[in-house]
Amino acid sequence: MNTQFWLIQAFNGISYGALLFLVGSGLSLIFGVMRIVNLSHGSYFLLGGYVALSVIWTTGSWALALPVAALAIAVVGLLMERIFLRPLGFDPLRQVLLTVTSTSTRPRR
Repeated sequence: MNTQFWLIQAFNGISYGALLFLVGSGLSLIFGVMRIVNLSHGSYFLLGGYVALSVIWTTGSWALALPVAALAIAVVGLLMERIFLRPLGFDPLRQVLLTVTSTSTRPRR
């Protein structure tokens, strides 16, 4: 094993740690400050990545992809809060049922 392997592994570990920090800090900020139990952060994060990738494929610009994806997901989050979460009030059980995303492990046919 050479130095390049360990450098790549260190970069992978740091970038994955940064990803977990972003998702975890978003979850704790929303629950701590706004008192909203929002369990769909992972879905929003993946949707933002998809929007960014689509912008990169369309325009070829990484610099344009980041603000476009951030604004698109901010609009989705704002609509989710205004249309669905605000009418529920502060009932945590209803918020969890609304925002949890279920994924199936079995293949769909």
